[in-house]
Amino acid sequence: MAPSLLPQSPKERIRAGVLAVALVGTVVVAWTRVHPGLAIVPDAPVAMAFGLQKVGAAVQPTAMVVSPGGELFVAQQGGDIVAIDLRTGVGRTVVTLPGVVSGGETGLLGLALAPDWPHDARAFVNYTVHSPDLPGEKSADGLHTLIARLTLPATGPADPASVAPVLTFAQPYANHNSGALAFGPDGMLYAGVGDGGSGGDPQGHGQNTADLLGSILRLDVLHPNATAGYAIPADNPYVARPGFLPEIWAYGVRNPWGMHFDRGGEQRLYFADVGQDRYEEVDVGVAGGNYGWNTLEGTHGYPTGEPGPGTTVPPLAEYPHPVGVAVTGGVVVRDPALPTLVGTYLCADFGTGLFFGVRDGAITRLATTTLHPSTFADGPDGAVYVADYAGAIYRLIAPVPGAPVPDTRAP
Repeated sequence: MAPSLLPQSPKERIRAGVLAVALVGTVVVAWTRVHPGLAIVPDAPVAMAFGLQKVGAAVQPTAMVVSPGGELFVAQQGGDIVAIDLRTGVGRTVVTLPGVVSGGETGLLGLALAPDWPHDARAFVNYTVHSPDLPGEKSADGLHTLIARLTLPATGPADPASVAPVLTFAQPYANHNSGALAFGPDGMLYAGVGDGGSGGDPQGHGQNTADLLGSILRLDVLHPNATAGYAIPADNPYVARPGFLPEIWAYGVRNPWGMHFDRGGEQRLYFADVGQDRYEEVDVGVAGGNYGWNTLEGTHGYPTGEPGPGTTVPPLAEYPHPVGVAVTGGVVVRDPALPTLVGTYLCADFGTGLFFGVRDGAITRLATTTLHPSTFADGPDGAVYVADYAGAIYRLIAPVPGAPVPDTRAP
């Protein structure tokens, strides 16, 4: 995330119960070169879009997935996976992953269950480790990203000895590790890979298709080959294309934080890409797409601010700093209990606590909170969950008329 996952004061704690979220106005994006960006429209407040009901808690949550059995599996940055019973709010530690390097933007950052879980008990994780550089690698003090699989049973703890590597690659700096994982309706694992870090992508990884950094990968992890923890899907867009690694499904991204396949409609991939200094963006996945980084930040040329080349995939939406500083990707709402939001892509800003909805080419400010929204999930029934990095996990519910706007960090 950018600039980093924020530390929490001991005095900052979450209030239990149902929290109402009030709308503070509407934000509209003009998708033209003449007037790009976001304009805050001084409309009067409108009806509340949703409330927040606490369903559990975790320590520095970075990724979540809802199981078919009604548990919420949560990746904690320090390396634990916990399971929360959504009926009772009771949590249990499932496993502590070995060798996790955690702090700042490193740690356990991604989690996905096999599509047929628990019949196929495999889970997949993305986290940072220290390991020796391979020939040609130049990591930051041995820092590497590890995408791994493990056996995650429906009941009881998981065995850390079941962890097996799928893919490992060096990280030249300690930030922009992304870590997002999501299975598509095609059964392939999509993995977000940041640009390697520092600031401004000094090594040009975003536009370098000869390495994995700054890309969205597409891997067949359910049918790995004999020499690696995955196979290359035959229909990946750059298979056998000179100058491209075949794992790459799309490229030109900076730090994808949160990837989600819509459960309805065309089941498209949505992801948020954290910006550098000026713009945050939301994207729709396109096979073979170039999202422009580090020549573009959103729709704007980087670093000059001039319009970039027209051969790239434009963002679905963007908003400027200081409206926000680090976008957290969310979900397309399919919960019938939230009828006004069904079909809307929901996301939030980690730094400012604003929630946004994206629909029909416009981005709308839905709520102002004091949360640090770090990850979203949705269940088979459409229920939407959001985690505050400070620890509390909430379900979005119908708005509570007259309820006060919460201050989740009040002493």
